[in-house]
Amino acid sequence: MDDTILCNLEAEKAIIGSLLLETSAIEEAYQRLQENSFYYGKHRLIFKAIMEIYSQGKTPDAITVIEELKRNGRLEDAGGLEYIKEIISDVATTAHLNHYIEIVEDIATKRRIIEAAKKILDIAESELKETDDIINFAEETIYDISKQRIQSFFFPIRDLVTDTVDHIEEVATRKGITIGLSTGFSDFDDMTAGLQKQDLIIIAGRPTCGKTSFALDIARHVALVEEKPVAIFSIEMSKEQLALRMLCAEAKVNAHRVRKGHVADADWTPILNAAGRLKKASIYIDDTPALSVFDMRAKARRLASQENIALIIVDYLQLMRGRSTRPESRQAEVAEISRFLKSLAKELDVPVVAVSQLSRDIEKHGNRRPQLSDLRESGAIEQDADIVAFLWRYRRSSEQNSINDYDFSNCVELIIGKQRNGPTGTVLLVFREDYMSFGEMTIEDKTEYWQRIKT
Repeated sequence: MDDTILCNLEAEKAIIGSLLLETSAIEEAYQRLQENSFYYGKHRLIFKAIMEIYSQGKTPDAITVIEELKRNGRLEDAGGLEYIKEIISDVATTAHLNHYIEIVEDIATKRRIIEAAKKILDIAESELKETDDIINFAEETIYDISKQRIQSFFFPIRDLVTDTVDHIEEVATRKGITIGLSTGFSDFDDMTAGLQKQDLIIIAGRPTCGKTSFALDIARHVALVEEKPVAIFSIEMSKEQLALRMLCAEAKVNAHRVRKGHVADADWTPILNAAGRLKKASIYIDDTPALSVFDMRAKARRLASQENIALIIVDYLQLMRGRSTRPESRQAEVAEISRFLKSLAKELDVPVVAVSQLSRDIEKHGNRRPQLSDLRESGAIEQDADIVAFLWRYRRSSEQNSINDYDFSNCVELIIGKQRNGPTGTVLLVFREDYMSFGEMTIEDKTEYWQRIKT
């Protein structure tokens, strides 16, 4: 490949000249460019000298840069006095600096990609490397390049205030209506104002407490009632298992009997009707096992560009893989996955609902309600999440069974243990175990539940 394709020397000269003429331009370049962003060796040396002077709190100009290059013995390597004068004289205005930076940034990224591709090719041709190691190296290398492109932008408060007032007006006109994405559970929606864009929502609980069922109920409501596309990453269960669960829940038929092939004649009509509704739903399931953060990001981005998804569900967080094949620790890997899910929610501007396990230590403490500290393997989950909700069922002892005949078995507390922008509290739900779906309690049942559970 012709190396001249991989540079724009005129844009590089325009940047250097602008920095030497206009001090206020230096901060922009300092934030966005690195020494190796420049292809031409002379430009790299001059840019390095400018940034060295700037980092010392001094003002870079032609004189100070020349002195810095002399001090390091690199003036002639940088083209000497004449070349620096030529660069300055060729710059008529600094008005187009941002445009030149974009050009140089873009070309530098392409050079990095080509260099990375060469390294990946060399490793791929090596017989000493396992295929998984090659794939992981390729993912990490490209990921490192993508991180270098991340930019931090500041926005003036005047613009933000205008947008915020507009949002408040919209909320005020929709008083009593869920502002975010409705889950189908009115008490939960009232407490959270619905699922908000860019939020990470963690649904945690003990095994068999209904975490997956609750997430699927939300998915069905968003797709069927709100009529918005949903992406489900099912890392634990197969796509066929999820489809069967959703079908039985939607049809309100006994899922255990259906799995065994014991379908009553009366069940066929609701099953076929539910199948017709689900066929029209925009629900997209990926059941890749041990899915990596790279693969999930790529798949989510692709689907978002095609279907404009409104919600992402991950079941479950601890079964995902981080970037490294040899993470420092499991806690560090889970922390990375948690940060990734939050960044994915922000990037795609959608809520992400992630199912999470609790630590096994909670079993040592009897039947107490879960706390944030019970989240398995990482306190980072608590830190990154905007909402953490626990599903919890009251377990009666045999003695209580004989004293109190109230049936707690299908009563579930949805405990909001953290809400970054709202209150914490408890929502009462009913779990219909036969068709693996949640419903809402009546006011009478809620009152009786709280009275009975205190006794």
